[in-house]
Amino acid sequence: MCAGGGDDYELCFTAPARAAAQIGVVAKQVDLALTRIGTIEERAGLVVLDESGKALQTLPAAFDHFDGHGT
Repeated sequence: MCAGGGDDYELCFTAPARAAAQIGVVAKQVDLALTRIGTIEERAGLVVLDESGKALQTLPAAFDHFDGHGT
């Protein structure tokens, strides 16, 4: 019997760079894997970088929950 929908969720949060060590300690204490995914800078616009650090000109397609093509 299926007990749930099978969706996986992850949280995204921001924190000052100076808190990185403290966040790492807490994550280790609670056995939580964290992945740094970027930085927030004080300037206008959004820049998404690929694995090599090159700015993407267009964003890759993502799943759209509201496109009407789901189950």
